This record gives sequence, structure tokens and C-alpha cells, in this order.
Amino acid sequence: MKKIAVVALALVMLFALSLTASARVNLDVLYVDVNTLSFTADGQVDPGLKSEDTIEIDPGQKLYILGWAFSDDFSNLKEIVTVIDGTEHKCADNYRDRPGLGSVLGVDASVDTHAGIGKDDGAFELGGISELADGTYEVDILAYFDDGSDEIAKTFTLVVGTGVSTPASEGGLRDFDSAKGDKLSYDQILVNGAEIANGNDAVIAAKGLVDGSDGSVTTIAMHGWYGNANSKIASYGYMIDGGEPVFGDFAVAAEEAVIAAGGESRYTVSVDVTGLQDGNEHEIWVVVKLENGDIVKLNRYDNRGQEGGKDREVYVNYKAPKTEAPSTQPSTQPETQQPQTGDAAVAMFAVLAVLAMGAVVVFAKKRSF
Repeated sequence: MKKIAVVALALVMLFALSLTASARVNLDVLYVDVNTLSFTADGQVDPGLKSEDTIEIDPGQKLYILGWAFSDDFSNLKEIVTVIDGTEHKCADNYRDRPGLGSVLGVDASVDTHAGIGKDDGAFELGGISELADGTYEVDILAYFDDGSDEIAKTFTLVVGTGVSTPASEGGLRDFDSAKGDKLSYDQILVNGAEIANGNDAVIAAKGLVDGSDGSVTTIAMHGWYGNANSKIASYGYMIDGGEPVFGDFAVAAEEAVIAAGGESRYTVSVDVTGLQDGNEHEIWVVVKLENGDIVKLNRYDNRGQEGGKDREVYVNYKAPKTEAPSTQPSTQPETQQPQTGDAAVAMFAVLAVLAMGAVVVFAKKRSF
């Protein structure tokens, strides 16, 4: 009970401090990776970084706020959006009524409705922040109201990681690179539609060799998820032995847990291997085409060559069957063609005609003597 009273008193004090002739938007707190109301050692509400003009975070960290808003004309809050370098990012629907707000501020009580931004036990997450790669960004926290007006609650510079952005992509095939915003998981392998591996350890063991030398394998599918912090996915595909990528409709909707981990969508890349009949081994890799022009080979290997390195490469090594092709060598035996019945009859008539003509000539010579 005492803590509730302290919270209520602290918030009333914040309201009073925030009163101006055009009071519209107030941020009580701004935290990094803390989504509940926090207090200082002397029991005061910890404002966090709400007064800072420059905020530094690591990639993947989140920003949370608590506060309230209404328009000059006492119109209710519609939504809060995060504007990052001029691009708006939606935020989760985390609002509440603030009973007594209008009374404390000396305005109409209608402003109480939908005025609260976040909850004390579940602060309001700013959308788009946790997806940012290393770089420096200009951020606005922007409030929209039901009457169509808007107001910027706060503007600040956000430094993520090193603060240095990755150069813009020139397009084309490249390796997986977490510094360029790539994230992935390789979860399953299926052969002829049946699962043969599930989970990283099982996938590592199975992908080294899928033996189809007996001719029983028709399709191999690789399943997991991928996301990129800087570009949307255009399509998934595969490459065989470093050949040209083949893209198709391999995307699958991602569940919330995948999206929270940085994935945009799942993939199930199914490859028809019936055309491989040479008895050799073939590497089949999953690739992703991004809207920025990049084609990413999913060859993620964390800490390669170091102790504790983790193999996350999305490929399968496939052993093809050996099929003997029909011989194309010319025959060493002379060909003897038997004449057809019709051809023999024509040949016989020709011989008889020649004999008859010879008889006529002999008979004519005998008459001349």
C-alpha cells in the first residue's frame, strides 16, 4: 500500500512539473532495456534518460517510455510512433486511461481517456529501435491525436553499437554478416517430406551427408528463419555447387518468438534433386535475396576456428546416385539391312525387264541375217 501511495505521489509531482499553457505530451521516463517503473535510492521515480539529447545502446537493446498525452484542443491520444531518420515505425498497442489526469492539470476530464502511454508494470516499447544495426540515427517520439494533429514528444540522437553505419550495399552475392544486420536459424532438414533432423546438433550431424546414392531421394528441404535489420526480404532460393541461384516461393510466416529474435520470416527451401544422377557429392546452399539488391549466402559460422565456435551454415551435402547413360559409341559391326517385301518385288521386276530387253535384241539380230 505504501509503495502504491509513493508511486501516485511521484506521478502527481511529475504532472505538476510538466504543466505549461500548451501541455500536450509528457514523458515521465525513458529507459534502456527496463520495462517497469523504477525508483532511485531515495524513493523518487527514476527518469532514466528522458532528458538526454544523445542516447547510446548496443544492437538489439530496446527503449521504453512512460507518460501521457492529449492535444491542445483536448482531443484524445490516438497513437505513438517512432520516427527513425524520417521513417515511421509502429509501436505495440500499449495504452491506458489516466483517471484524474484532467483534474490534476485543471482541464476537462475527457482527456483522461486513452491518455496513458504504457503501464507501470509494462512500459511502452519504442518500435524499430531493437532492429537497428550499428550506426547513428536521429529519432523522434511522435504523438498522433484523434483530431488529426500531432506533436513531437522528444527528439534525440541514438548511437547504436560503434555508431558507424555499414556502407550501402552494391548488390550481388555476399556472405552472411551480422554486422550488416543478418540473423538466422537453421532448424530442420527434411528428405522426401520426412524430417531427418531437428535442432542445431541434429542438423549439423545430418547436413554433412544426405546419401541418395541408392536413388531413393527426390527432394531435400531446409527449414529455419532469417531476418535483416536493414532490408526486407524479396525471396528465398538455393544454389547447387556455387551455380546460379534459383529463387522460388519458399517463405513461411514467422511466429512472434521468431520476430522477437530478429527474424522477418521462416523459410522452407525444398530442392528437387532428381536431376543429379552423376554419383558425385553436391553442396546445396540456401540463399536470400534482399530488397536492397544483396543476395546473402547463409553461411553463418560464429567464431570460426575458435574454441566454442558454432556452425549455423544452412546447406546440405548430397550424394547423388550413379545412373549409366545409354551408349553413344558407333557399332563396330557392319549393318546388314534386310529388304522389305515391297523392295524385293520391285527388284525382281527390274531384273525380268532387263532379261526381256536382251532377248528382243538377240532375236532382232538373228532376223537380220
